[in-house]
Amino acid sequence: MKILNQKDMDTKQTIAPDGTIALPFLGRVQAQGKTINEFQTYLTTEFAKYVDKPQLVVYLTPRLIYVVQHNLKTNISEVKEAKSITEAKAFAGEDYTKEIKYGDVITVDVGLQPDWWENNWYRVLTGTAVVVGIVTTLNK
Repeated sequence: MKILNQKDMDTKQTIAPDGTIALPFLGRVQAQGKTINEFQTYLTTEFAKYVDKPQLVVYLTPRLIYVVQHNLKTNISEVKEAKSITEAKAFAGEDYTKEIKYGDVITVDVGLQPDWWENNWYRVLTGTAVVVGIVTTLNK
């Protein structure tokens, strides 16, 4: 949260498990259950008791990291919610070397690309057997 022209009152807070944060002059205030706009309006009203016409900027930094795993073989993507950077690195895989921060959305490829031979070996062998059978029948 920033109060314009009040640099000494700028603060970065983590919402406590009970849904509150501690702010200068105001002490502990309830943040849980309010939208950003509602919370900003509430704080503006409260800080107006201490600061002349306060202009607040309230921002939220997400504490999750989303990892989109695109499976190359099935061409299906699955979204995983990582609660820590360590968990996000595990979802991203050991080949992922970019920096990971809270609030990021990371897309990684997983699995192996489909192999043409793996998907079509039965058709090739069946076709070859049919051709050999026809050639053998015609040569008799």
